[in-house]
Amino acid sequence: MKKILLVLGILTTLIVLIMIYINENITSPKSRLKQQFNLELKDGQFSIANEREQWSPNGDGFYYVEINLINDFSIIKEIQSKFKSLPVKEDFPGNSVIGNVNNFQDGYYSIGTIESDPTTFKIALYDSKKKKIILYYEIL
Repeated sequence: MKKILLVLGILTTLIVLIMIYINENITSPKSRLKQQFNLELKDGQFSIANEREQWSPNGDGFYYVEINLINDFSIIKEIQSKFKSLPVKEDFPGNSVIGNVNNFQDGYYSIGTIESDPTTFKIALYDSKKKKIILYYEIL
């Protein structure tokens, strides 16, 4: 009986550690920005202002996050070299979760489709005045 409890305790601990790893390294805003746009934020140099996520059982949905930058000038230089200057010139599908992107006039953006599906897209906006990154992607 003690062996069974020990094995169950070890399995429970492993499952909890795996869930913590997934939450911190795969589904965090920092890791999503790295996965989607190849931008890496330094720990302690940003704060999450707003984060929303909604997914249907069929896989459709969206992810939205606002990231405030705190003295991270290296990421700003990286954004300037990889992104295009605002205002956004391309049209893109999707709903109004990110609002009117034309409100962003001073900064940079990157937009693209995911898995070459025209109804699926991703966009990252950097607002130079507010020192804020907005990451949004949608799968329809």
